[in-house]
Amino acid sequence: EKNVYVNLDKFDFEKIREKWKNIEGFSENRYFIRINTKGLELKFFKGGKLFIKSEEFLEEKRVKTIIARYIGN
Repeated sequence: EKNVYVNLDKFDFEKIREKWKNIEGFSENRYFIRINTKGLELKFFKGGKLFIKSEEFLEEKRVKTIIARYIGN
């Protein structure tokens, strides 16, 4: 799978937005924030849906690593 949707129930959208603002390829609109970095495109929607698009196959372990790195706790 190169495209993955994840629904997050616990998140602080503003905190994540502040974190992502400093990452290359950041953009935003009123629906989501987005980064394009290191072969990944991440879109995080205000309702908690995270879309991950990758140049390579995404196994579950890799998805968890991406979430930990870019979303955090």
